[in-house]
Amino acid sequence: MGYLKKSAENGDVVSQNTLGKLYFIGYKVEKNYEEAYKWFEKSAKQGYPESQYSLGVMFYEGCAVNRDYKEAYKWFEKAAQHGYPAPQFCLGIMFYKGHGVNQDYEEAYKWFNKAADQGHAGSLFYLADMFLSGNWVNQDFRKAFQYFKKSAELGHSDAQFFVGEMYYEGRGVEQDYQEAYNWFKKSAENGNIRGQVNFAGLYVAGLGVSQNYKEAFKWYSRAAKQGSSDGLYNLGLLYLKGHGVKQNYRKAYDYFIKASNKNHPYAQYKLAMLYSEGYGVNQDYKEAFKWFKKSADQGCLEAQAYLDNIYDNGLYMNKDVKRHKRFKKLQPM
Repeated sequence: MGYLKKSAENGDVVSQNTLGKLYFIGYKVEKNYEEAYKWFEKSAKQGYPESQYSLGVMFYEGCAVNRDYKEAYKWFEKAAQHGYPAPQFCLGIMFYKGHGVNQDYEEAYKWFNKAADQGHAGSLFYLADMFLSGNWVNQDFRKAFQYFKKSAELGHSDAQFFVGEMYYEGRGVEQDYQEAYNWFKKSAENGNIRGQVNFAGLYVAGLGVSQNYKEAFKWYSRAAKQGSSDGLYNLGLLYLKGHGVKQNYRKAYDYFIKASNKNHPYAQYKLAMLYSEGYGVNQDYKEAFKWFKKSADQGCLEAQAYLDNIYDNGLYMNKDVKRHKRFKKLQPM
């Protein structure tokens, strides 16, 4: 470490860059963004592209300096001129999102292409997204699939999720549940929340794999631990139905309310039903009405239908139990 610091102090750009990295990640020294910035800046001003890129990242993220997209753009552009894919990708992101520059999909596409030609997984992913959504380019599901697959093969977990989804839906590629299973599995094992939820869903449906509620429970749990409202909602459903676990309305309630507080419309609907019927919680029409309304406001058709019934018949307004019985009883699904 002493030799490295002495070399950096003597103006060696590689040593300055290395020292900046060590301070940035806290390896062999205490993490210190101010020190990292100092050494990256010294190296960057001497034209070292890796430090120029790192300086751009610090301005983009606001590490040790105030977030400044224009400064980030300046340093990314300097580094990108040396042909490095990472700053090229970052320029693409800035044009794609309009950070520090006017939003320009054509420029974004240009920079993503430059980085993608060098095998940059993130750039391949964004090119796929552009073809999937038709941003600036003509919508083309087949091209989107091809770019997603290239990115997925490089380990990009979001791309792996989309490859699985496109196999599942048959968009841009022939429908193949076994391939969907394979790619959702890769994504899920890489910690991708959507991959975990969809991988679990295949076990519930028995598509591409034998139905296995215990495996579904495991993967929904992993997603839920990362804060996924879909994971929480589906764990609630498993407890509600008694699939893979012993039926437990109270646990179903616990998961539904956690997902509901994250604004999951279908969890809010199920929560309202539990309050309406008194399963897993004391019957409470006022709470039921509140959650039906929250769910309906987010577009849940089932909740909208219940609200229509409530308004049309005056249900809950006076806690009229006899009128309430006109509702369809909750059935574990």
